[in-house]
Amino acid sequence: MRSGLVLSLLSKSRPKGFSVESHREKLFSALKRRDAKKAREATRAGIEATRDMLLGVMDK
Repeated sequence: MRSGLVLSLLSKSRPKGFSVESHREKLFSALKRRDAKKAREATRAGIEATRDMLLGVMDK
């Protein structure tokens, strides 16, 4: 069952305009400054944005 879900998601293209680049930039900036709290926030935000995008793709 799990592989079916993953394969289904992989067969769909991600929505146009979806990117986690801004989260990645914030993460790297925070890491350079050794700011663990901001790095954690950026990582979490990127994961949540990806989760929300995947849930949206699954609803289609």
